[in-house]
Amino acid sequence: MSSIGLILALLMAVGSGPATAPPTYSGSIRLPVDLYSAEGAHLEKGDYAVEVKQENGRYSLVFLQNDKTQSTIIGEPSKDDGGNEQIAMPLIGTQFLRSSADPVRSEAERHFSKTGLPQYEEESRDWKATLRVYTTRDQKQAVWLFEERQTAGKWSHIQFKLNLNPQ
Repeated sequence: MSSIGLILALLMAVGSGPATAPPTYSGSIRLPVDLYSAEGAHLEKGDYAVEVKQENGRYSLVFLQNDKTQSTIIGEPSKDDGGNEQIAMPLIGTQFLRSSADPVRSEAERHFSKTGLPQYEEESRDWKATLRVYTTRDQKQAVWLFEERQTAGKWSHIQFKLNLNPQ
């Protein structure tokens, strides 16, 4: 009788499977200026792949070049409205971040038009997450605002801060 209970317990454990990890969001950016982290990392002006990851309830912004991590910045939740009196002007435009939960389309689907329209008119991106970058009024920091769509049309807002000058 105890062997049946053990078998049922094992079947239930296998059926439940591992908990699904939150998606990672990724995109490409071009930094127009050098940036510095509070820990002393230096991000030179140029092209980067970026990823926003959530682990154990904490968000991190990862900067990559040639598949190597250049810097990781820990974020902090901000108000739902995303408002910040210190923000002055955009440093780069709004960046679309692709969710790791979304399938990557084939080469032909990504690069060739099916209707003859320009590619930007044909794309049907699901804007689940965006990344915006602003300078502060005192020109000392770059504030990165990550926005992730939640259920019922709500958005979560996470801030990452980098310095415009070395400390």
